[in-house]
Amino acid sequence: MKKFDERQLQIRGQIFFHGLLVILALVLINGFLQDNMIAWANGFDQSLLIIIATVMLVSIEAILRGAFFGQRQTHWPMIGVYGVCAAIIIIFYAVRFLQGAVFVQNGGLSNYGANFTTGLMLAIATIIGVCNELSDRREKSE
Repeated sequence: MKKFDERQLQIRGQIFFHGLLVILALVLINGFLQDNMIAWANGFDQSLLIIIATVMLVSIEAILRGAFFGQRQTHWPMIGVYGVCAAIIIIFYAVRFLQGAVFVQNGGLSNYGANFTTGLMLAIATIIGVCNELSDRREKSE
């Protein structure tokens, strides 16, 4: 089991509460859009993107607040996993778009568009994580 100090446990509780509020807000917004016949993606992709967006926001907040891992001082392994996944997804779907796949279909995101958006969210989390780690490294060296 990972060992977190009391500060990290308190921060993690706050982060997960923020994640709960975010997912509730996104589900309510999605319900409002569906009630008004606004389709921004197909049903499964809507749900998947809501969940992934919440996970990304929670991950970013945990990385920025130093509560992603327990006693471990670096977030590089998780940042690396996010970066590799982002690169694979973005490259794969960029090639698909170059071959004629569409990003938007029938007024909403296509499956390709939703998956590409997932890759972009992972890339954003990676960039924020790298910037945070480099900033922490620079502060420690000063």
